[in-house]
Amino acid sequence: MGNKNQLIRNAFKNKGILETFYSSCDLVFNKGVSIIKITFLRLRGYRVDYSVVLGGDNTFFQTNKHAISIGKNSRLGKHTRVSAGFSGKIDIDKNVLLDDSSYVMSQGKISIGENTIIAAFCYIVDFNHNYNDLKTPIVQQGYTFSPITIEENVWVGTHVVILPGVVIGKGSVIGAGSVVTKSIKPYSIAVGNPARVIKQRV
Repeated sequence: MGNKNQLIRNAFKNKGILETFYSSCDLVFNKGVSIIKITFLRLRGYRVDYSVVLGGDNTFFQTNKHAISIGKNSRLGKHTRVSAGFSGKIDIDKNVLLDDSSYVMSQGKISIGENTIIAAFCYIVDFNHNYNDLKTPIVQQGYTFSPITIEENVWVGTHVVILPGVVIGKGSVIGAGSVVTKSIKPYSIAVGNPARVIKQRV
């Protein structure tokens, strides 16, 4: 009995053990809530695998059924937004992490490859406002869009912006705060605004 009490006392002293316990409980709870959310999404025409874990306050929007697809064992953090308006299409492959408060918004097509990490507060947008007509307000000129492809095993750092027409090659790393305006070759490390390749991983 004494040993058991000592273990309990040690657990309370060592916050890491308690934090691990609470994190485990949180994960189980989130998984249960995720299954309920995913059921409703699937009924509304979203292709979301039941193994996906959703954080709180996720926002999903699609104009057309089956426009958004999220693969096995992917995770979406809190306050993420995944939006496919008009003819937009978003394909998120398996084992992808889209971390807290990141946005993926499409009016064309966005593809995110398997095992990709997208850190918090990233913006991936495949469309722009038209602005060529000086006599017409920009808000009335419509949009242009160009597909974005993020290949497999990419790490996108926090606060990165990825703009239309970009391909980020597999195995690449995009440094925090970068703005990606041009395509990045596979296994590159790119940083800056606009992002430029500073090193190859191979």
